[in-house]
Amino acid sequence: MKLTFKSMSNSICKDITGLGRWGNGDVELFMEHQDELDQIMEIVKQSFDAQAE
Repeated sequence: MKLTFKSMSNSICKDITGLGRWGNGDVELFMEHQDELDQIMEIVKQSFDAQAE
């Protein structure tokens, strides 16, 4: 899933385009606190829905 990092104001996503991390795609998610889980699950759902189309 291609994300626009300019529009993302949070720090849970990191653009790893061009770093050569096989299997991760262009986005890495970080979870430091349990209260971020809903936000992460929304991103996971968007990615899943995009792949299902």
